[in-house]
Amino acid sequence: MGLYDELTKRKTVGEIFDVNDLTPEKLKIMFIDEQKTDNMIATLFNVKKSKITYLRRKNGISLRNSIIDNFLEDIPSDM
Repeated sequence: MGLYDELTKRKTVGEIFDVNDLTPEKLKIMFIDEQKTDNMIATLFNVKKSKITYLRRKNGISLRNSIIDNFLEDIPSDM
């Protein structure tokens, strides 16, 4: 079970999440690793989609940056 699924399960039993507690690491896990949309994450935290988009951009979390990071990790360090 991923982070998003865990938080969704907790929300169904009444837990309320504050977007201010959403760390860049957790946001990256949900958006990049678990491939959840801004809208899905926004619904989980009861905020507008634009708030999640803003937080992602502010913290440099994008599919493009993820692809570049993965590419750079694959390059041998002795090059």
